Amino acid sequence: LVESLTDATLVIEHLLMTDEGTYSCEFATYPNGNEVGTTNLIILAKPVNSAEALEVKASNVEQPVAVCTSSSGKPPAHVTWQSRLNGNSSIKQTNNSDGTVTVIRHYTMIPTKEANEQQITCLVEHVALPQAESFPVQLSILYAPEVAIEGYDDNWYLTRSDAMLFCSARGNPTPVDFSWTTSSGQLPKTVEVQGQRLLVKRVDYTVNTTFICQATNRVGQVSTQQIILVREKPNPVSAATTGGIIGGLIATIVALAVVATGILICRQQQKNRMDPEEDDLEGPPAYKPPPPCQLSEETELVANAAGAECLPFKAPYYEPNAADNLFGGAGTTTKEEVPRYHELPTLEEREAAGEAGPSLEDEY
Repeated sequence: LVESLTDATLVIEHLLMTDEGTYSCEFATYPNGNEVGTTNLIILAKPVNSAEALEVKASNVEQPVAVCTSSSGKPPAHVTWQSRLNGNSSIKQTNNSDGTVTVIRHYTMIPTKEANEQQITCLVEHVALPQAESFPVQLSILYAPEVAIEGYDDNWYLTRSDAMLFCSARGNPTPVDFSWTTSSGQLPKTVEVQGQRLLVKRVDYTVNTTFICQATNRVGQVSTQQIILVREKPNPVSAATTGGIIGGLIATIVALAVVATGILICRQQQKNRMDPEEDDLEGPPAYKPPPPCQLSEETELVANAAGAECLPFKAPYYEPNAADNLFGGAGTTTKEEVPRYHELPTLEEREAAGEAGPSLEDEY
């Protein structure tokens, strides 16, 4: 408290949660008397947030797999989980002695080996935070090793020296302990164990057995086996299969090359066909008018062309006789035969007719 008649400031050092409350300031005036002013002090506490995965074994029972904690916050923080997995969440709040609140939210689900290393996110929101805080969490589901033996190609023949088996295993935690045995218990003298690998120095009938690989982690031990068949001679089927694969790859490459060559040839031919057409467009037109008609020696020139154009055109027509049988056969004839065709007069006949006067033929 500042000791001054003009300044009534109240300073609180080392603020505690217990300092929260209602504060009153009373001062005296003359002649109005005493006056009182009040204010409420609200204290915010920024929470401390964290999230982590809980190691659980794979099972068929739903249980917590991750936890997100927002401790010593005031007011209580808003905590949520964001996940694409099929899980649920549960919340628990604890009131601390200093007036703050701790919020704990668990993420629960049925732990499976498929959910191992899947990521979920915890989101914390609070009024004392400038923005929401997110905490990604990678789940840790413990499960026993899954073991498989690789490397056997069904072509282990006598005197072969490059045979090898490999024991592959995955689990959580990662298996680091491997052991090799056979169905009879002891390993042949011609093999050598190199951790996950089993090297066969020389194939003989002693390796014609069943090899067993066992992988171990802190969840459990799992083993698998591989039956080996030793042949007297190399397996031709295996060689043929390898040759067939190589031949198939070569045939595929050749086929692709042929197709590409055909496409290039077709495009070149199209380009060659289009080039002459473009040249023709730049030159004279390809259409040529027909030559003028030439008069033959038998053609007669018309003396009076203008008069000839005035003459009506009349083509010969056929006038059947009443006695003719149009459907075939012989018909009865009359004594007087009428011309069956009418022909146009010649030019000389027309000129003579023009001097004599119009005739019935011209009027027609």
